[in-house]
Amino acid sequence: MDEMHGPLIELSYGTSSHGMMAGTGSSASSSVKWKKDGTVIYRSSSMSSYGQTSSEYKVKPEVAQKLRDFVAEKHLAELTKEDISLPMACDNFTSASISMTFDDSSIGGDPYESCFLNCGMAGGTFGSLEKKVKEILDECRETGEFISGEDTGNGFPNLIAGKEGMSFFEMAKSMYDPSGGMKQEPDHKPQEQRSVKKKAPGPQWTCACGETMNTGKFCINCGQSRPADPTIWTCRCGTENKGNFCAGCGSRKPE
Repeated sequence: MDEMHGPLIELSYGTSSHGMMAGTGSSASSSVKWKKDGTVIYRSSSMSSYGQTSSEYKVKPEVAQKLRDFVAEKHLAELTKEDISLPMACDNFTSASISMTFDDSSIGGDPYESCFLNCGMAGGTFGSLEKKVKEILDECRETGEFISGEDTGNGFPNLIAGKEGMSFFEMAKSMYDPSGGMKQEPDHKPQEQRSVKKKAPGPQWTCACGETMNTGKFCINCGQSRPADPTIWTCRCGTENKGNFCAGCGSRKPE
């Protein structure tokens, strides 16, 4: 005889990936909840070493009713009470579960009666049930009205912190190139440095405006040009000099 329950008020399908290395696991869940005011809400969330995301939609009641009909048709609540042997898994695998909450107050029971179905490895023993539940949940989201969403980026704490806060998985991934094998560090050869000759400052001169000392062709205080000085000569390198040799390149003063 089937176990009696009141109306289904929430259903959630969740998966959890188990990696061999710390920090490589992830989890995801999708749920539909019937609120007391008659509205139906779809929620999804996922969490991994890369961060956490979530979204929320207002669901059409006629689409959400498909979940209630499926739960009743397949007797999922009764299935949770059976002792079902599940195959053991090792190494990398993804487990799945379906949880249901019923309002049994109308039949003298708990208003939040929970039933949990451990599906074992995702797509395994209960693969056909999982597939149908996921299809209906996806339809609830696709036909629903978007309410809110959030993406926390790298908010999920990394279990093994690497360079610049990267998880172990991200750090290992960054070390390999798509063609396989370790990435080779580029062979950085020091660039040949060209010697740049700096112009030597020209001879100092005092402007008529005061005590300002200048080395260029114009006074930095008033802008007057430097008076002509027959002893000053300009080298072919552009340096102005006094004396027989250029202060910039060492060339001899032309005759």
